[in-house]
Amino acid sequence: MTAPDSGWLEGAWRGQHLDCCRAGRPEGLDLVLLGDSLIQGWGGPDRRIEAAGEVHWARFFGARRAGNLGVAGDRIRHLAWRIEHGALDGLAPRELVLLIGTNDLEDGMAPEDLVEALFALARDILERLPRTNVLLHAPLPRGTSLDDPLRRAVAATKPLLAGRIAELGARARFVDLTPSFLKEDGSLATELYDEDALHLNAAGYEAWGQALEPCLAAPHPSFADGVPRSLERAWIQAERTAGLIASGIVALGTAVALAVCTFLEILYEPLSWILALAWIVLAPTLLWITARWPHWEYPRTGYRVLPDRIEAWRGLIMRRAWSIPCARVQFTDVSQGPLQRKHGIATLQIHTAGTASSEVSVPGLPHALALEIRDWLVNRTADDAV
Repeated sequence: MTAPDSGWLEGAWRGQHLDCCRAGRPEGLDLVLLGDSLIQGWGGPDRRIEAAGEVHWARFFGARRAGNLGVAGDRIRHLAWRIEHGALDGLAPRELVLLIGTNDLEDGMAPEDLVEALFALARDILERLPRTNVLLHAPLPRGTSLDDPLRRAVAATKPLLAGRIAELGARARFVDLTPSFLKEDGSLATELYDEDALHLNAAGYEAWGQALEPCLAAPHPSFADGVPRSLERAWIQAERTAGLIASGIVALGTAVALAVCTFLEILYEPLSWILALAWIVLAPTLLWITARWPHWEYPRTGYRVLPDRIEAWRGLIMRRAWSIPCARVQFTDVSQGPLQRKHGIATLQIHTAGTASSEVSVPGLPHALALEIRDWLVNRTADDAV
């Protein structure tokens, strides 16, 4: 589709389109809201608009890394043009809510034609975003009268969408929240709408958010925010103690071996004295290095959890870094030795597909957090496998 075909060439619409092309990039989004003025009315980050739903954005979407790609006045052909010209480029959300079509009905498009156009658009989105689930949102009711032609057109569209949603495959769902916007007698809940009985006011967006939230995937946990984190400082003490025990055993064993060899005259002077002097120098040095090593390594060891992967890095001399996509995780363990139990920390062990870096350990996590990340990775991997 070319720009003239879209029906929009310049002005505020193009500026809004460019804002949408920048939204959520390069960080990425977990949830995308895509559509016309009803979607635009949510406001949100990266949008230079006045929006009635802005006051409720953080409550319903703040924990979800959501982005609003709605533009007022859009018809299906406009949205198709925006998608073709970069609106979704660089994004790979878990979910996308698609609400579009009420303006097409107002232009006189028949419900049957609307469904055909909407399904073609949804197929294009599913093809462009192969890991995204699409929630095809039913048009919201409009018009104060039950006999309003557009109210009837909206009502006629919904069963057509519901009856054909299976054509889009397992990654598409139909969402109909009509009851949230009607009174018991079927009349419009006008207290949720502006005077035009089409656009929502702040109360309408609150009602919409309350109805939509159960339809969305649970937000990622707070630890999956991509922020680099250090290990618990108790890890230093645990590593220091473990190292000193091991070094002490080595030093003591070496001393005993030297004493026995000298007593049995296996070693003769001056070699025995040279080795004894070397032990006197090297044993304390080994113990000192062992005691200090965790302090040196600690600032260079850490991890961060993102919605689609976990990253870890470690090493003082030989530095290594891992980036493990959730899709590669086979299974996870949480282990605790005696010293880790004493300090309330644990090691998260991630086993991945393949032979390179097939096991990655993230030590020094609070035990409860290690269990949370393990359970989240298990559920996340199961979601990816669906």
